[in-house]
Amino acid sequence: MKAYLQEKLDWFLDYYQKNVEPARIFRAALLGAADVNSPAIRNLKETAFWDHRMPEELMDRPTVVIAYFLAFAHEVGDGNAARGGNLPSDQWAYSYDYTFRIADSIREFLISEIEKLGYRAVSPEGVDMNEEELKSPWSHRHLAYAAGLGTFGINNMLITELGCCGRYDTFLSDIPIETGSPIETEYCLYKKDKSCRVCVDNCFAGALTTEGFDRFRCSETLKTNLPIVGQEVCGKCVTGIPCAYRIP
Repeated sequence: MKAYLQEKLDWFLDYYQKNVEPARIFRAALLGAADVNSPAIRNLKETAFWDHRMPEELMDRPTVVIAYFLAFAHEVGDGNAARGGNLPSDQWAYSYDYTFRIADSIREFLISEIEKLGYRAVSPEGVDMNEEELKSPWSHRHLAYAAGLGTFGINNMLITELGCCGRYDTFLSDIPIETGSPIETEYCLYKKDKSCRVCVDNCFAGALTTEGFDRFRCSETLKTNLPIVGQEVCGKCVTGIPCAYRIP
């Protein structure tokens, strides 16, 4: 079933970028699933956010969380890394906006495909950002980690076999599917042997350090960029780095 959904995801990603909104924003996708009763999910209130929702709060009797990663095309990431100064590239800002539309469409498509098979699937609803703490009560990245799609880098992004430069998304289902578990091998070079800190060096705002991540300082940077590029984006910590497109 996992291979079946991966095939559907690959097809729709290609179809959308050719026929719905022609633009080659993403180069590939990676799909996985996590058992809702796995320790990585049951412990999310401790590991991610004290107010993180549990799957059963968003769907009646779910069995799995389906997670997938959409990897940005090289030109999208490379263009953002190449732009000098503190601003993101225009294409990076456009890709951010494009991402929301395609993510919604992909989720709706996969849910409909699952329902055709006689199973249930729903999008997570009512999980808006907690503005006081700037944390989400439904972390796509932590759920993708639970599904075994990758490991967290020092930049707080999940490093998958397609890198960390991209978009994560998730939804709930009761479809019988092979589930994964957190990867034990460390992919982040800094966490592994402190041989890399390029993402930290790229963070001109000083929000990302080897000691941690200041999400409020990062947020201020994004707000500063909004009137200039039209989106609250930056992306310097996921572009121009060894793990942008692959496991380093």
